[in-house]
Amino acid sequence: MTTPHFADLFVAIGGAFGDDPALMHGERKFTWTEFVEQAQRFATYLASLGVGPGDTVGLLLYNSPEYLIAQFGAFLRRAVPVNINFRYLDDELAYLCNDSGAKVVVSHASLTDRLQRIRPRVPTVRSVVSVQDSTPPGLPLTPGPWITTWTECQRAYDLAAILPGSEDDVYMLYTGGTTGMPKGVMFAMGDFVQRMFTGYLYRGWEVPTADNVMARIAFHRAAGDRRTSIPACPLMHGTGMWLGAFYAHLMGGCVITLPGRSFRPDELWATAEREGADSLTIVGDGERSHLFYKKEVCENCEFKAEVRLNHGGNSGMYLRA
Repeated sequence: MTTPHFADLFVAIGGAFGDDPALMHGERKFTWTEFVEQAQRFATYLASLGVGPGDTVGLLLYNSPEYLIAQFGAFLRRAVPVNINFRYLDDELAYLCNDSGAKVVVSHASLTDRLQRIRPRVPTVRSVVSVQDSTPPGLPLTPGPWITTWTECQRAYDLAAILPGSEDDVYMLYTGGTTGMPKGVMFAMGDFVQRMFTGYLYRGWEVPTADNVMARIAFHRAAGDRRTSIPACPLMHGTGMWLGAFYAHLMGGCVITLPGRSFRPDELWATAEREGADSLTIVGDGERSHLFYKKEVCENCEFKAEVRLNHGGNSGMYLRA
């Protein structure tokens, strides 16, 4: 029997369809084999810090492959990855780290200075893992006892660090704080994964269980039906992660993250055309209203979309080709 757990399912998908694309980000591309291996390497690093079942790992990241790899690596340790809004400044950031009890925070280098400023206020954080990006001038990356680099975290590899998942593990999402301070909403992993399987309906596929999902993926893959998804909203938002990433990865598909740090229709449509994306996830009418202007920047785009409201009543919209 297969455990309904993201870690176990993703490892199984990687084992069966390892050469298929799993992640894309501009020119960077990762197969499912690479996705699994890099997550296992990050899990090895977490194990070296004593991070294990029930411990929390904060993700202070823009959309990127490292966001999804770090989350997967935390799942492999039965730890609880938590989303941190990259717009948070010192007080909100300190609050969320303390409220979640984060043991490790993975951060883009351009955001790491915020964590350095609040270090005395976040006693549970044992390590900050800095993912290199365009660090602003005057804020050089200075690894030390508290800050290490993503590259360093990828050096070691020990399968003994990988723990079999339990359906009783916790998946947690922090709210945006629109009704007070952010709150961590907890789900039982098994129930939550089964809920994410309902994303198959939006593809016209029959909803699977953990025991037959591999057969379902293989059947549709043989028919040439593979999912390629672009979360055009932040992965730290529930809509971006659930509809934009989990849905696709549970189908053995590929998740494309956009390198741009702000929403640009030209980048979105050009990427959708180039990579053959068949679904987009956006957040709210404010973003949707900007999807279809400036057609001249992408005259050759053949991408056509049908708007479908997501089934969960979240603040997002799901568009499928």
